[in-house]
Amino acid sequence: MAKLLIRRDEMILLKNSEAGKNFDLYGNLFATLQTYDVLSEDEFYKNQTLDDKARAVILNNKKILFDEIKNEWIGIGCNDEATGEVRCQLCRTKNKLVFYIHNKLNDNELNVGSECIKKFPGIKNVAKIRRTYNEQQKYQAEVKRRIEFDEIDLANINYIKEAEEWFKNFRILLPYKLFNDIKTILYNLNSLKATYIKSGGEITHIKQQYFEFKGILEKCKSEAENIYEVNKGHILICRKELADWLNVNHHDIWEAVMKNGGLLNSETLKYCYYTKFVQSHLKRFNARISDKDISIIGMNGPLIRLTIKNSDYIYPLYFGINCNVFMQNIGCYCLTNKNYYFGKKELVNISVEQTNSNFDAMCNRIMPPLERIGLQIERSRYTNEKYYVRLPQITRTSKWSNRVETTELGYKKIAESAIFTKFSDLVFASDEEIEIAFARILSQLNRTTKWLTKDEKDKMEEISKSLSIQQQREFVPYA
Repeated sequence: MAKLLIRRDEMILLKNSEAGKNFDLYGNLFATLQTYDVLSEDEFYKNQTLDDKARAVILNNKKILFDEIKNEWIGIGCNDEATGEVRCQLCRTKNKLVFYIHNKLNDNELNVGSECIKKFPGIKNVAKIRRTYNEQQKYQAEVKRRIEFDEIDLANINYIKEAEEWFKNFRILLPYKLFNDIKTILYNLNSLKATYIKSGGEITHIKQQYFEFKGILEKCKSEAENIYEVNKGHILICRKELADWLNVNHHDIWEAVMKNGGLLNSETLKYCYYTKFVQSHLKRFNARISDKDISIIGMNGPLIRLTIKNSDYIYPLYFGINCNVFMQNIGCYCLTNKNYYFGKKELVNISVEQTNSNFDAMCNRIMPPLERIGLQIERSRYTNEKYYVRLPQITRTSKWSNRVETTELGYKKIAESAIFTKFSDLVFASDEEIEIAFARILSQLNRTTKWLTKDEKDKMEEISKSLSIQQQREFVPYA
């Protein structure tokens, strides 16, 4: 068979385009080829009508011509013809899938089969149409397989989803092996479904695997429910809310609890400072306090609130301890050792609440030991500022003289946060310990800036009071 210089599909596309009519570029090529369905090499050399430009194009520049031709055309759609009766206009072959292309210059339209369209990949929009069609076909096939999968267990059509919800919301943390068995089976069920929907397979085999996995999962679910019934009243069972918190904040502890059968112990409890968990056990913690002058009264954010009232604290003092510190040193034993009790000695790193009532309670407590070293602490009645007060002292002028002198009453302002920090360290201290701590402070105060006289302090307070009143008058609240 003679070599074809222009195929049938190329000839039809050429005849329906405008590019070949450009005589300056392609000579009489367009006019001469109107009587041809194809152009073989033999016919080319026999033809005496083709001019030199036309011959040069056919022999060596055909790509340039067809690149220009393809630029005239644009894909406008495709159709999946179920009958298979539509013929490709380029090759006359019957096609179920045809693409429609439109010539932008002369409005000609052609329907092109799925194979012929591949021969002209440069036609604009065709690749996008093919991609969209393929995506639609893929989507429809997946929808079909999704429905087929749902038909496997129609009476429990949402079984996998419901099983996942059951597992996600299970009331306690399950033992390690059972937890991971359930997790693996759910993964296998989801994978079985996803793989079949995406890639297909033998539905009979898929159905068999599905019911095998489901049978194993039902046994695991039954075992989990039995564990819950046995342990639901156990004080050390790790419930869902705490388990979720541990999984996020201390994943290694979360795993350790599972490996301990889902039960907490003194080591894992050290990390269970989740505020809701701690709050749920406050009554138990309170019952383990050996010092009856101390009691737990509630929570304030991450702090456990306590109060102390005794002969030293005739006015109750309120203080807190961080849940983290408490569970590390105290709480972990309260819940695991029935013989464990705690008192002031174990309450470390506490913080006194910064309130005026606490300030007064603490000042009342430390007044006797402070007076013995010539010091007091007071709060201004007008500005709420706090002061160290140096009490008048009678001292000898020298060790060789009997002459004495009296020091004046003196004042030094204290930052509120600083005094409460010092208070927090001395809540359970003895008088002697308080004396020693404040003797050091007094020594430092005497070495630094001078003490204010009472008149200087009162004058300074009057200025502060006046400024405060002026600011209140200037303040205009929003309507």
